Amino acid sequence: MMIARNEYRAWCQDSGIAMHEGAVRHWVESLAIIICPICPHWSETLWKDLGKEGLAVRAPWPTVGEEDKFLSRQAKFLRDSLKSFRNSAGKAKKGWKEATILVADDYPQWKVDALLWMQSQYDAAS
Repeated sequence: MMIARNEYRAWCQDSGIAMHEGAVRHWVESLAIIICPICPHWSETLWKDLGKEGLAVRAPWPTVGEEDKFLSRQAKFLRDSLKSFRNSAGKAKKGWKEATILVADDYPQWKVDALLWMQSQYDAAS
């Protein structure tokens, strides 16, 4: 949970976008419930500070939906690309202040043809 929070916070800071209040509040509520067996006094204090009724220890355990694996892979690709880009930018010639990132919806036709040919040559048995 902490890694997800850190990544979300870093993304928002880098993008100049404010963190979504509802998402942050849901995260804090979930954290209060999950940490309750270890730090009950802290959890109950946080629960009351959030204005929640009852006790955190009696709150239902947070549930999550099915992971969107494709979205997770896309997020990892963006994180890795951003890290690589920043590392490359640090090695750029002095005085360079701009960079261009090209994003395309599809491959050029010659790449599509090459990928299709390579796929036709693939033999799963070998």
